[in-house]
Formats: sequence, structure tokens, C-alpha cells
Amino acid sequence: MYKPPFLRRILPWLYALVFLTVAPILILYTAGYTYNLKKRVVERNGVLIIDGLPKAARISIDGVDTGKTTPYTFQTLSPGGHTVTVKKEGYSAWEKQLTIHPEQVTFANDVRLWATREPALVLKEPIISLLSNPDETWLATIAASSTTYEIGQWRPGRSGSYSHHPLPDTNPDVSKIIRWNLEGTSFVLNGIESASPTYWKSVEEANSVDQLPKGIYGWTSADTLVGTDDVAMTRLQVLSHRLSRQQLLPNTVFQNQDITLQTTGTPAILLLTKRSLQDKIYQLSHTAWRPVELFENILLLKDKTLPHWMALNLSESRAYAGDVWGDKPRWLPTEDGTEQPRAGVFLHGGEAWIWTPTQDPKLVWRQAEPLVDAAWAAEGGHLFLADKTHVFALELDERDGRETTLLATFDEIRSLTLFRKRLYIAAKHGSQAGVWERIIE
Repeated sequence: MYKPPFLRRILPWLYALVFLTVAPILILYTAGYTYNLKKRVVERNGVLIIDGLPKAARISIDGVDTGKTTPYTFQTLSPGGHTVTVKKEGYSAWEKQLTIHPEQVTFANDVRLWATREPALVLKEPIISLLSNPDETWLATIAASSTTYEIGQWRPGRSGSYSHHPLPDTNPDVSKIIRWNLEGTSFVLNGIESASPTYWKSVEEANSVDQLPKGIYGWTSADTLVGTDDVAMTRLQVLSHRLSRQQLLPNTVFQNQDITLQTTGTPAILLLTKRSLQDKIYQLSHTAWRPVELFENILLLKDKTLPHWMALNLSESRAYAGDVWGDKPRWLPTEDGTEQPRAGVFLHGGEAWIWTPTQDPKLVWRQAEPLVDAAWAAEGGHLFLADKTHVFALELDERDGRETTLLATFDEIRSLTLFRKRLYIAAKHGSQAGVWERIIE
């Protein structure tokens, strides 16, 4: 009787054994399970999505080049901590320890690598403050020499576009705070400190500037600037250049179409009345608050002598919507039609705070040396900060600490702003004062 060879007899059993072994492994693998050699257990995989700018940057995980470039989605990462590194030639590197959770997606979708470029001198003027308008068509500038201060406007990249006009006030403590209207057609210098002079300038009239009565001013619309000196209201219609003054009643420190602020009692308290079908009256914490801005239902007020800001939500019975200490709000630009809450960055000594009215302010950076200026990156995931000698980018992602990247160093930095994806830095390098352009992407 024929008897098959031993190998042929056991081969079907070997096939069955391999199938019974491999099939569950494949099923578990495709379902997102892996065997963790360190823990010696089977775990469900996690997903990691990496994206950012610039594109096509190489990705390494735990020191091993994956051969992948941004944007990319890793589907089968084992749970736990992983060191993720993103690099591209000509750019700064990005590295962060990220925790992968089983059956969850971890995002690193705002990775920014900054171009390693040296700043270039583009304007040889002693600028001490500059700020881009909302639509990035003009920069407002303040220049200071040993004898005069000049207010001006400038369009980087366009030859001969810089124009300036001397200010009548030569006080060395003149304010450097610039605020544009929403249309980006005119701006006000100061207007948040009652003791300092206030100036207004339209970009349509390059060689003229108007001095306004001292007071606290705010843009109530794109073409209306309103201020108070506690004695009279000043209103400027920027389209018609019409300036009007209206005497205030006794004990009234602010009044417009919708809001009145009045002091009363001994000791004095400050009451805010919001006029509507049913008037609402709010008692404020002290008598120095003055309105500077109104957006949606949020009224922004500032202490007329201190760097202290407060918000009121006038649509709520409990109106208090938070407060913050700092120099001025630098609002994150938002696209029209979005419901994104308005967030501003404020500098206070060596601290940078981000504050969204109705929420608590958030400390995002602290150092011993005072900060000079700040600007938002276009997407809002990073800040550009400057102290006296350094300009650096700060990532706002808190995981594993906020990433910082040094962008430039100078002997003395006065101001910075972002304009068409480039940083413009008013600074002094050696004996040369001017504005430097720093390409960042």
C-alpha cells in the first residue's frame, strides 16, 4: 500500500497552522492592533496627522527617518510618547514629544518651519513704531530724531512710498501706540492715555496730520472716531473730515447714542447706562474706566491712567466679561463671516498674555527682560515677539512646552509688524537705525 512521504502528509497541517496563526494577526493589524515589545502586550494603534508649512518637510519619529513628508497621516503608531521631528533644508527644525493614545487621533497640523534668512535693511529712517493696517496695504510709522517726531505711512516694496509729517509735540514720552480703523484707511496715534496728545492721519492725504483734543478715543465704526476728556465728547467723521465737540453734562464723562457713563455719590462711583427698550445700568469697579471699542455686544474699556483693560458683555445681565493688564490689544485677524471669538495679545513687562473677552486671560510667555512688541502669525497658531535685542517666534501649542525659534538679533529693537507674510522690524544695528525686512517663509 502506497504511503505518502512524511512532508507531504504534514504539509496541509502546516498550512492550516500558518493560516490559524497569521489570519488573527492580520485581522488584528488591519483593525489597528500591534504588539508592544516593551510592554509585551497587544495594544490598539493610534493615529498621528502631521501638517504645516512649508510642505514636503521630512518627518522623523523617535530619531528614525520615516521617509515621509508633510502632510502625512501615520495610521499604526503604538500608544505612548514619541519624539516627532520635522526638517527641511533652509528652514529651522521642529521637534516635539507627542503622546499617542489608542484608538484616538493626535494632531500636529500647525507645524511651522521658519526660513533661515538674514534680515535686510529696507528703510533708512529712525522708526520707533510701525503697524500694518488690516488689509496689509500700508504701514503706519512713527519716527523720532533728536529734535522731532514724525508720523508717516509706507508701502514696503514700492519705491518712494514712504511719506512723513512732523508732529508739533516734541515730548520724548510721546505715545507709540497706533490703532487703525477697520477699513485700513486712517489711524490714530495714542488716544488711550488721557495725558498724552492724540493725532489722526488718513493715508489718502500723505502730507497732513490732525491733532485732536487730549482724551480717550476709540473707533466706533470704520469711519467714526469718538473720544472723551471728561468735559466734552469729540467726534471725527473721517470720510468728511468733520470734527465736532459736544459739552457733557455735569458728572457725565462719556455719552454716545447707546451708552452713558456718569459718576454719582460720595465717594464717587461710576455707572454705565446701556440704552434700549429697557435701560440697563451697571456699576463699574472704579471711576477711571473709559470706553475705547465696541464689537458685537462686547464693550472694551480702559483705565485712563493705567495699562488695565476690561470687557463688558452688554447682552448679559451679568455684564463683566474679564479684564487684563497690558499695553494694547493686538487682535488676531479673522475672516469675514466667521464666528471665531476675538483674541488679542497684550504685553505687560516681560509677559505676553492672550485674552478673549468673556474668557480668562492666558499667560503664554514670561521672561525677565521686558518685551517690546508682538504680532500674530497669519493662522493664529504662533506669535512673533521682540524684546530689546531679539525677535523670536513662539508656538502656542502647549504640549511638551512651547517651541521658540530665534529669527533675528539687533542692538536695539523698537517695534515689529507682519506685512504680507514678512516681518518688518524697526531697530538699530550698530549706528544704523531703520526698518529691516525678515522673510519668514
